[in-house]
Amino acid sequence: MKHNLSYQPLILNWENYLQSTRDPSLRDFAKYLLLSDTKTSSDAFTGQEPGDEASAETRPNQESAPYLTAEAAELIFRLNKFIRIYGKPVLQDVGLNSMDEFVILAFLLENRESPKKEIIGENLIEFTTGMDMLKRMIKTGLLSERINPADKRQKIISLSQKGQEVLFLILERFKNITDVLGDLEIKEREILLNTLKRLNSFHTSLLRS
Repeated sequence: MKHNLSYQPLILNWENYLQSTRDPSLRDFAKYLLLSDTKTSSDAFTGQEPGDEASAETRPNQESAPYLTAEAAELIFRLNKFIRIYGKPVLQDVGLNSMDEFVILAFLLENRESPKKEIIGENLIEFTTGMDMLKRMIKTGLLSERINPADKRQKIISLSQKGQEVLFLILERFKNITDVLGDLEIKEREILLNTLKRLNSFHTSLLRS
C-alpha cells in the first residue's frame, strides 16, 4: 500500500534544531521532536513587549524553547541524583532510609507539627509510601504523634528530641560533602536560587489549583 508521506516537516525541524544548538546529536534531536509541539513566542524569550522592533538575527528561534526545556529537565534530574548520591552515606550512618525522611525532619523543624496528610502532600511524597515512612519514623523515635484535640480522627506529627538531634547531626555532616553547586560564585548562586524559587512557586501553585 502506497502512503503519501512528506519528509519536508522532518527536514524543516532538523534545520530549526541545528540553529538552536552548537552540539547536535540524534538523541537530542529526538527529545527536540517530542517537545516541538510546545510553542513559545520569541517575544517571551526576549522579554520584549508586542510591537518592539527586533531583527530576525536577534530573535531566538521559536523552536528552541522545547529543546531548552528538555535539556534543563535532564540536568535538574541529574543534579537531584548527585544530591542523593552525596547525601546517602550520611543518612545511612544515622539510620535514615532516604532523602525523603531527611526532608520530613527538616519540614517539621520549620513547621513544628502538622497532620500526616499535610506532611506528605507538602513534600510531594506518594501517599502510601509517605504513610509507611511516617509510621517507621514514629516507631524509631524520630517523630512523635498525638491526637488532634480539634478532630480526634486526626493525628498530629511533630519532631521528637531524638529526631531533632539526628537532624542537626545530618546538617553538620552535610557541610563536609561535595557542594552540589560546585564552583559557582556567590552571585551565580543567588541567581540560580532566585530562579529555582520562581519555578518552585509556579509548580506549587499549579498543583494546588
